[in-house]
Amino acid sequence: MDILKKYWEQSKEDDELMNNKLIEVYSTLANVHISLDDQEEFREAIVPWIYKLYEHGIIRREVLYISLLTNLNILNIFLEYESTILKLDLRRPKSLFDFVYYRNEHWLIDVIESLDEHSYLKSNLLAVLIILKVILLTSSTETNIDELRNFLSRDIHDVEPFFKLYIENVSLLANVVQFIKSNNKQDVNNTFYLLSERSLLNGLSEMIDISNNLYWNDISRFLIENDDFNRNYFYHLSNNNPTYTDEETFTAFTILINVINCLKASKSINEGSPNRDNITSTLENVKDGLINCKNRTLQIELLQNIFALIFLRNNDFTCNTENSFFCKESEIRLLLSLLKSIFEELKKKYSNRIFPGFNHFVDLNMYVIDGYWRLELLNSVKKNWYSTSYQSNDKGKDILYYMLSSPEGLINVCLKQNNIDEAIQVVKIFGLEQSSLANEILHSTAIAKLRKNIEFHRERGWKNSTLTSIINNHTASCSFIAATETQIQFPYQRAADAVDILITVPLDCPSLQELVDIIETEFDDTRTSLPLFYHRIAHMSGDNYYQSDEILLSCNTDDITKFDEEVEQYKKLSEAYDNFQKCASRQEAGILNSSHPLHKLLLELQDICIGFQISDRDQMQYMQKLLKYLKAFSKVFLLKQNNADLISKGSEVSLFNTLKYKRVDLISKLIYERHVDGDDF
Repeated sequence: MDILKKYWEQSKEDDELMNNKLIEVYSTLANVHISLDDQEEFREAIVPWIYKLYEHGIIRREVLYISLLTNLNILNIFLEYESTILKLDLRRPKSLFDFVYYRNEHWLIDVIESLDEHSYLKSNLLAVLIILKVILLTSSTETNIDELRNFLSRDIHDVEPFFKLYIENVSLLANVVQFIKSNNKQDVNNTFYLLSERSLLNGLSEMIDISNNLYWNDISRFLIENDDFNRNYFYHLSNNNPTYTDEETFTAFTILINVINCLKASKSINEGSPNRDNITSTLENVKDGLINCKNRTLQIELLQNIFALIFLRNNDFTCNTENSFFCKESEIRLLLSLLKSIFEELKKKYSNRIFPGFNHFVDLNMYVIDGYWRLELLNSVKKNWYSTSYQSNDKGKDILYYMLSSPEGLINVCLKQNNIDEAIQVVKIFGLEQSSLANEILHSTAIAKLRKNIEFHRERGWKNSTLTSIINNHTASCSFIAATETQIQFPYQRAADAVDILITVPLDCPSLQELVDIIETEFDDTRTSLPLFYHRIAHMSGDNYYQSDEILLSCNTDDITKFDEEVEQYKKLSEAYDNFQKCASRQEAGILNSSHPLHKLLLELQDICIGFQISDRDQMQYMQKLLKYLKAFSKVFLLKQNNADLISKGSEVSLFNTLKYKRVDLISKLIYERHVDGDDF
């Protein structure tokens, strides 16, 4: 071993020095015995050195192996090393023999694995080997996409059409994987395998966020280029043609995403968000995409899905449990306006009404028109009720609940805000003219007209008309009510209308008496208590100049004596207050007067106000308590000298003038200006 090391060191300076010592090298190798400690050094230094000499033509391989027949351990070491450095060269038959002998495997596998080392092969054969290499790379669950793209980029020609199509589709998938790899920070080693197991769009949706519009142009390009392959693949899986291509499905997806984003943007604007997206331009693109959609089945399905967005709930967007509708008035109007404009354009295009889904198209158009009408109807009656009922911080019902109401519910919404015209419109649209509800609405309209007519003539002093004639004309115009079987019968309709006027229209005493006479004539003798009640109202109105509606709405109309006492109390209170005002405005030369007449008048007002109390409990006499406090405080001004001029200023004023000053200001003036000792008070 030492001799071999010596030869090795000498050969580092010049390989030719070994020509004179070849016999010694052969014999030394034949007789050398390597210990276990030296075997590693022998394998890593001596054996490579010997093969280097062989490559330079100094040592002959056949002579070397013959000389080693007597030292089989060393021979095996050389054979093992040679098997590791062996390179296959198909141009040399010996290389092919050595490869099969040492590797004990087929040479074709190594050619495919190390294709770059066999560029000397003919182009047609090389193309076949490249295809085999691509097949080998794509058969793994973890494809090296960079290596695959390297082989796909090579010149492949003169192959069968099937393999040409195969390479084109693999190239497309490789480009898609590269696109995913550049936009996905996660490990994508198995991306190619996953894409090959499903449709391209499904694979993309699992690998990247396809809702990001930055990817849409690339995704559309991939889907269009791969359309034929996707169709064939889908047919292979399901033995049926797909309903929609991946490109059509993705286009539909982008349309729906754009609409949803517009809804969210509209919501943000309503909530005061500074981020205002260009909703109008986005919806114009959506409209163009839907109108130009060639697949009518997909077009109608998209329109149905957009209409269904109206009914989205808040928990469809988030994980919270809030179950209210996501769309408020502005979002509903946005969707219905979009659908309405699209349908107007499509109706011009669809001159031929015979196509699949036409009935769905007509039905959806009707739903959109009905929804838009309901929205406008509610918007016309909203006023204050609209803002407090279902728009106030979502505490009330959403507008959609009202839009989904039955015809009767919509009528009630209109009547609640006294929108009679809109209620009649609902009646006509839903064909409810013969219902009792419709007759009640029409009768309410007639009553409202009667009220306006009475007020008009009352303001003009009943010239050329009387209250009785006006009511008679009204009764004649309402004759249709009795002709309807479904109308609730009321035998005293004229009297009932007169009672309505009595309650709702302010009338003076003569007009009230005339109205009471009408009521009295309409009731029979068995109802004598009712006219008597209205005569009481006439008595109270005539004596005290009260309007009839005020008397009827008062809680004391059943007790005339009590009512009269209350009126008398109000008169006393009015007189006492007038006296109080006159006394308060009078100022005479004098000083602060603790016995000022104003104090007595204030206590009188207190006694009258206490007389209005219903409860028998002891009443707190606030005015009297206040006077006691002011009298006690006024003593401060009389310490050592009379300092009341700080308040009276040369006039005779009551103790109430003290209240015009802050207590701290008065005490400060007494201490610092009048030099009163604070300990004295």
